[in-house]
Amino acid sequence: MPSEFPTSDRIVDDAPGLYVHVPFCVRKCPYCAFASGPGLARAGEWADGIRREAALRADPSGRPFATLYVGGGTPSALPPVVLATALAWLHDGPGLAPDAERTIEVNPGDVTPDTAAAWRATGFDRASLGVQALDDPTLSFLGRRHDAATARAAFAWLRAAGFDNIGIDLIYGVPGRDEARWRDTLAAALALGPDHVSCYALTIEPDTPFAQAVASGRMPSPDDDRVADLFLAADAVLASAGFDHYEVSNWARPGRRARHNARYWSGAPWLGLGPAAHAFDGRTRRWNAPDLDGWLAGLVPGAAPTGGSETPAPAQRALENLALGLRTSDGIAPEAVSTRAAADGTLARLLADDLLRRRDGRLVPTPRGMLVADAMARALSD
Repeated sequence: MPSEFPTSDRIVDDAPGLYVHVPFCVRKCPYCAFASGPGLARAGEWADGIRREAALRADPSGRPFATLYVGGGTPSALPPVVLATALAWLHDGPGLAPDAERTIEVNPGDVTPDTAAAWRATGFDRASLGVQALDDPTLSFLGRRHDAATARAAFAWLRAAGFDNIGIDLIYGVPGRDEARWRDTLAAALALGPDHVSCYALTIEPDTPFAQAVASGRMPSPDDDRVADLFLAADAVLASAGFDHYEVSNWARPGRRARHNARYWSGAPWLGLGPAAHAFDGRTRRWNAPDLDGWLAGLVPGAAPTGGSETPAPAQRALENLALGLRTSDGIAPEAVSTRAAADGTLARLLADDLLRRRDGRLVPTPRGMLVADAMARALSD
């Protein structure tokens, strides 16, 4: 298989990011509503489709990609040679910028010394490890196929293989797990020595086994106040450990922010390949059909694209930019606030309620403010 992803000599300031969606899992978690399904029988068709879509959506300017993120689904469930084959077109195409961040999402149950070494040999330099919890009862409740010992071993093997930038994902708000237990989880996660931590509240998504359990009364619905308390606890623990809370769900050590994901929040362009993948060119959003067959059917020159697209009106785009800015520690420029919100006391009230603060000439959300970023954006817009 190809060794390293190729780098380009061309450095373009507005280079796009590249997202590749893997629609396969070994088995589906009961809380998950992502576009993915169990089984790898059609992985070869998917890999061929990625190459075909890349050719159809090639950028005539040949700009190199600033970041690469392979997500899913479960990319690590694929044989490394299949993953490398799906990305081989980069060797004949635009390649990656010399300093590109190259991330693969990894399930702890797929990590061995050999697979970790294969991902590094392919060219990945950052791993996003789906730990979710570090006690076996919670992992079992969440339907994960690894235990806590496997998660710890996976982290160590990734480090040994040369991944010096590892992020871990955690889930909070799990029924029956109080704040003390959540703080224990955070402490155990920090003991691994991650460079990045993402904390996501358990969300009951429609048409999932968890949604059915809530509807039948077999499982309680998450309590918003309790979830907010757990979020603030995470912020306190991670901040005291030296992590920068730079986006609602994301904390990083200095210099370790997830550069690809930051593109989504800043409005930078990215290309998305694969079923259900989204793309943005700076003006128009596009998305692919969510199912493998529907996506493959559209990968024919001259065929009507499957999926959809939209170009937000200026007012909608301005509101979205406000909401995205208020999700991050970079905040928004004061001039982004509407004249009305500045004049009628709305901005002053948000500052007085410690939902917003002034810092370095910008308006930045506090952790409590991040919890209501969308509502603040509406309040501060025209």
